[in-house]
Amino acid sequence: SGTDPRVVGKANRILQEVSRIELLTKRLLDLVRVGTILRSATDPAALAREVAARKSFSVEVIADAAPTSWSLDAPRIEQVLENLID
Repeated sequence: SGTDPRVVGKANRILQEVSRIELLTKRLLDLVRVGTILRSATDPAALAREVAARKSFSVEVIADAAPTSWSLDAPRIEQVLENLID
């Protein structure tokens, strides 16, 4: 006797969701880890466009009112943008 395909499908879905939650948890923990914040003058709109350009789907960045330079930790903000867009 074989396994019910519906059961296999549900089990696969559960495994996919567990993997997704594990990745999300890891990313959140990476984001909140205590560490030195290294601020530098950064163009936030350019940073957002760079992250958007790496996606396999279309992301429109509307940054008309964004400042041309902002003191921020670019790698951390880049990770935040990655997570938000994903």
